[in-house]
Amino acid sequence: LRMSRGLGDVYKRQLSYRAVLEMKILHGYSDKEIATHLGISETAVSTRASRGRTLLREIVRKEGFSI
Repeated sequence: LRMSRGLGDVYKRQLSYRAVLEMKILHGYSDKEIATHLGISETAVSTRASRGRTLLREIVRKEGFSI
């Protein structure tokens, strides 16, 4: 199956959010360490973490859990 361009972009964005959240929450890396590892700015790390948390909240709520 081929993803439409729009869906592919959304999926890639979600993966970037996930990578940042995993490194931050599960591995305890700092924003600076994540930025260095991923080759992005600390601002981008912060933005992706924020957007990833928002997306995660939406997913959890859609599954019927409350936060």
